[in-house]
Amino acid sequence: NGEFSADPVQVSYAGGRITAVVTSEGRSVLRAKGTGEGWPLSSFFERNGEFSASGTVRLSFDVSARVAEGADPLHTLDGSVLARVSNGQLGTGLLDLAGLGVFGGLFNPAVMQGHSVLHCVRIPLIFTNGIARTDPVIVVETANVRALAQGTIDPARNAINLFVVPRPLNSSAAGYSFTVKGRLNAPAISLATGSAPAVLRGAYSCGS
Repeated sequence: NGEFSADPVQVSYAGGRITAVVTSEGRSVLRAKGTGEGWPLSSFFERNGEFSASGTVRLSFDVSARVAEGADPLHTLDGSVLARVSNGQLGTGLLDLAGLGVFGGLFNPAVMQGHSVLHCVRIPLIFTNGIARTDPVIVVETANVRALAQGTIDPARNAINLFVVPRPLNSSAAGYSFTVKGRLNAPAISLATGSAPAVLRGAYSCGS
């Protein structure tokens, strides 16, 4: 019937390591469930681009994709992925500035030094036909700010569209919301217009 199952296999890919159980679901669909680790965060972004970040990415996943002749597995990806970043840093202090506001961030060390240490990053995604949607939100925390993001990420088409609301860690008041749009490896960051999605007013942390 064309079905099979493989015990956990380990493969190296793009600087990281994947460990997964792979099974078939019919003749043309493969399912993989496992973990991955070791990817430099900087490898996901264009060198000398507007956006820079460093750290190490690890993830857990349960996904399926079509592998029939002529099909691009990335365009047919379905399932869930949870990514985290350790030892992370943003090459800008603008996230802290956006969360703290002009007066609160004016003398903030991260803003003055031009980079922010990432205390935690949690990226829960649900893939449907290759397009990932936040499930429900991405959480990014620095020493001063927690930012929540909602939107889509499309690795197959190198595209991203996120609405981000940063807040001081000790306050529920929102800072300056912004969008992250365009090419996934070189996104454009702009002040947001319009109201933030309701989910971004929720109480989320890296543990939830």
